[in-house]
Amino acid sequence: MFKWLKNGALCLSGILLGLLLTEGMARLCLPHPDRQINILRRRAPNWIFDFSSGQPAGYDPFLQRQPNSMVVCNLGDGPEKMNNYGFRDRDFSLQPAPGKIRVATLGDSYTEGWNVPRAKSFPKLLENKLSSQIEVLNFGLSCRSPIRYVYAYDKLVRSFHPQVVLVALFQNDPDDDHELAPCVTLDSRGVPSHFNFHQYFRTTPHEPRSKWEKRLDRWQWTACRFSRLFPYAAVCFINPERRRFMYSAATPEEFQTRWKESQKHLETLQRLTRADGAQLLCAYVPFCRPEFGRFCEDFCKERQIPFFMPSEFLQCPDQPSLYIPGDGHFSVKGNELYASELAAWFSKANPIRQAP
Repeated sequence: MFKWLKNGALCLSGILLGLLLTEGMARLCLPHPDRQINILRRRAPNWIFDFSSGQPAGYDPFLQRQPNSMVVCNLGDGPEKMNNYGFRDRDFSLQPAPGKIRVATLGDSYTEGWNVPRAKSFPKLLENKLSSQIEVLNFGLSCRSPIRYVYAYDKLVRSFHPQVVLVALFQNDPDDDHELAPCVTLDSRGVPSHFNFHQYFRTTPHEPRSKWEKRLDRWQWTACRFSRLFPYAAVCFINPERRRFMYSAATPEEFQTRWKESQKHLETLQRLTRADGAQLLCAYVPFCRPEFGRFCEDFCKERQIPFFMPSEFLQCPDQPSLYIPGDGHFSVKGNELYASELAAWFSKANPIRQAP
């Protein structure tokens, strides 16, 4: 018995020593695993919902949002209650207050305000900088793209009677639309009418439900914070198709093809907003592919859609004062600057007065 315990202790000690040595080598040889952590974050249970079975009341499997749900929007700050329609804003009323002009913002995590307090997201700051007669509703959806914006507008946003719809475009929109396309059926208007969420969630790990699954998830994020090796190792166990998609950079030709598909969704959104008497606007959210901003600008010029391009100063993602290091999203200061430039553009372009 004693010999068995001794051998077991030696074996365990050897494993721990090997892990420590490997961790030390990883810290010496491997760069900070930003991309690996980003891939793992795509699986975060409170960010990408999975209710492929037993969907709760009010849950929309395509938008992956639930009214009054608890969701983590500030990593490390704990869960936060979403509003009465599942978005990161105050509770929405269907009818605007008398004399109020409504601006609805659609976009991804930059619009939602990932990793900053909700009061510091650029839609909220934009509302504070505009006239008191203008209210801005934040319909930002982390990790979303134009195909979902069309659906969100048709099924929900138009019910709030916005005079202006602002779509914030980011460089991964064409890739996200391309990834989602096989799971979505469009109707004759170009609006998503059916979502094969079983097919979609087969390549997306499910949300931890049991006590041990939730504990394991917490341990994973703790290991990401303190280990250089863990994110590299953990990402190897993610679904191979998703891992290949996340790691493979589209060629310029592939990106152009995917962007043409996203343009079709934006054209559908323009038709829908025009039919409602609303003005569609587009804005570029800067990062490391400035050519995408030019693609967006050319597209908007062709279709006479007012377009906002931020200053070159804001298009520098390596600035920790404007972008969160190792994350890439706007810091509080980045949101403030983006909102200030956007508010100045609103005043100059006067898009609300142009609305039909």
